[in-house]
Amino acid sequence: MIPIRAEAQQLVPLDKQLHLGAWYVIGASTTSFTYYLTKDKKTATIAGIASVVIIGIGKEVYDIKHGTPDPKDLAADVIGGTLGVFTVKINF
Repeated sequence: MIPIRAEAQQLVPLDKQLHLGAWYVIGASTTSFTYYLTKDKKTATIAGIASVVIIGIGKEVYDIKHGTPDPKDLAADVIGGTLGVFTVKINF
């Protein structure tokens, strides 16, 4: 029997889970805070998605010189952030 490493069994690697979670919070927080300020759901949704994309791209650009850029990280950022935008309402 060939042993299988624990990492190989993960459907979504831990690093991508962390990206999903962090950007989930960013998307939900930005959307909720923008809605609190504007009382406009469309504006809040656009602001939430824009913040997720802009911060995600910014982090990957930073990683080009200071880390390890990975397009899958950006995908995890956008997916997590979009879920946060559409599923959570944080009251301020």
